[in-house]
Amino acid sequence: MFVPLIVNVFDIAYPHLTAPCFLTQSFDDDVLSIYSSANLQALSLLTRTQLQDSVYAYVCNRICGNLNNYGLPANHLFPLLASTNSVISGSFVLSLLLPEREFIPTDLDIYVPNEYRAVVINTFVQTHGYFVDPDPVSNGYIENDAVDTIVRLRRENRIIDVVVAKGANALGPITQFHSTPVMNFMSATEIVCAYPELTLRHCGLINRGRVRAQATNEYLVAALSKYRRRGFDLVVDVRQWDDYRQHECGQCAYCPATVRRFSDSFTFVFPISDIIKSLQRGVHGCLDTNTSWLLTDTS
Repeated sequence: MFVPLIVNVFDIAYPHLTAPCFLTQSFDDDVLSIYSSANLQALSLLTRTQLQDSVYAYVCNRICGNLNNYGLPANHLFPLLASTNSVISGSFVLSLLLPEREFIPTDLDIYVPNEYRAVVINTFVQTHGYFVDPDPVSNGYIENDAVDTIVRLRRENRIIDVVVAKGANALGPITQFHSTPVMNFMSATEIVCAYPELTLRHCGLINRGRVRAQATNEYLVAALSKYRRRGFDLVVDVRQWDDYRQHECGQCAYCPATVRRFSDSFTFVFPISDIIKSLQRGVHGCLDTNTSWLLTDTS
């Protein structure tokens, strides 16, 4: 579904190139930076080896470059994610899903199973020069039922929030996020987006169950306002958009009454294990992607 979009966008940006010569060009980062991760994945599925290699090299460089902003070498971080079943979420992942330079993350959020909190925190402190901020983190995280605590780490002007899950599944808190644009994560092996079509359209559904329970929470209101300022059209009812007004309730990927899982067929997955296999040192995590959620209020 994304290939026609790629050709259209590419034709707009480079109208002098036809589709046949497009497939044989040597691509550089300036060309690839106009694409989202979904479009890059579609490009990588094309059979031309040169094109595929260019796409994967670009994605690898983009991931490593973003991590370098936090002083984190990829060959250190990915083995840590794999061995602790942790993931990165929040605006950092959204910056990878959307075209480059369109979305700049302000901090790094790492979601960690409860049993590995000490391992992850100690690694950042002892290996990467971060220190634990003694002040408590006061924001919307604390209203997330799946979050046990948040430890904020600082290094100069860099901030990493270690979000500790109450249980063994680091993905639990992500299923309770305020809206769909941030229901994404990057593990040691893949980039995952629960609502790809909406995200790529800069649209998002508000998690009604969470919002109704926290309607007066100033941090929740601020979070929704932040993503609206970033250009996302956030709504409560999918029928507010003409393209989704007619849908099969409880079956459509974007219906709030549909039970969703990160392992379902609606989820977009961009595998990065091939990209970073030289960095992973043969270590692979095992995430529980079967945790389900609803965006509607079931009460």
